[in-house]
Amino acid sequence: MRAWLEILRISNLPTVWTNVLVGAVLSLAVARPSNPEIVPGLVIAIVAGSCLYLAGMVFNDVFDVAIDRRERPGRPIPSGRIRRGAATAFGTVLLAIGVGLPWFHGVIAGGIATGIGLMLLAYDALHARTAWSVLLMGGCRGGLYVLGMACLNEPSGVDADDGLLLAVIVGGVAAIHVAAFSMVARDEVAEASRWKCPRCGYPIAEGSDICTECGTACDADSIVAITTERLGKRRGWYGTATLILLAPFGLLLILTLMLGPPRTGGLFLSTVIIGSIGIGAYLVNSTRHLARNPKAVGRFVLRSIAVLTLFDAGIMAFFWAASPTADARFVAGIGVLVAIACFFLVRWSHRRIAGT
Repeated sequence: MRAWLEILRISNLPTVWTNVLVGAVLSLAVARPSNPEIVPGLVIAIVAGSCLYLAGMVFNDVFDVAIDRRERPGRPIPSGRIRRGAATAFGTVLLAIGVGLPWFHGVIAGGIATGIGLMLLAYDALHARTAWSVLLMGGCRGGLYVLGMACLNEPSGVDADDGLLLAVIVGGVAAIHVAAFSMVARDEVAEASRWKCPRCGYPIAEGSDICTECGTACDADSIVAITTERLGKRRGWYGTATLILLAPFGLLLILTLMLGPPRTGGLFLSTVIIGSIGIGAYLVNSTRHLARNPKAVGRFVLRSIAVLTLFDAGIMAFFWAASPTADARFVAGIGVLVAIACFFLVRWSHRRIAGT
């Protein structure tokens, strides 16, 4: 059983639930469906989103089996704890449920689920070949917000367009965050070439420890030191990019200063400020730790995954404070509590089941 929990990265699953909940709140607050079926819509979105995420994790190991045999032989498939055929069959079932279930709600929800399914397969097939694949991973994560919104709109899709743009914006912010920390994870293993200068890339003559092009010392120790320094800088840039999660809260504060707070006044403003401080402190702490310890990639990635639940809690807290509809306030209030609980659940489960 533990092998299956590892291949599914089950410890990250609660972050999917909070992504979908944000989409549901956006639907109720912005699209305002006339007769929302809250419970059936939420069940479809959460089950479908969970199955899509889990399928992506399984197929990631299926596609990476050759690499894992060389670099991570302890993973469930190369270690022999799970057969590759069994993993493929299970991943296919999960993908079929994740893509198929939203079609029972409507064409829009089904189309979004299908798009997520195609992106996750493309990512799993391409991520070992190109760094640009992180955009596909970010797209899968951002798509969960849109899926949650679509599954609570009218089955006919009449009201879907009203909230679609906002769902895409919120999901897009999360997507950039995911792409940024995924780039940090890609740099976890860096290879230093002994046959080219680490500064300018010029070929090094055999037996020479000095680059004839730029004069950089190119002995083995110098190459390792320079490569490590450059790797640390890249990780610093990517780590800083994860602060994009603060963008919506910063925009809300700017709009409040320009236009004045809405009718909820102090409640709205305090919610935005508390959300900004909490998420900002967590992100800055993670980024500073990565800057001081460039090799602590695993810790940074796990914290970057967990903070998505705090981001979702902040977004839902905003709609709880400012939404004009009772349904949206109720779901948003429940969603905030669920998201905070999910944050602690993710952090607790990361200590028991690997999340990467």
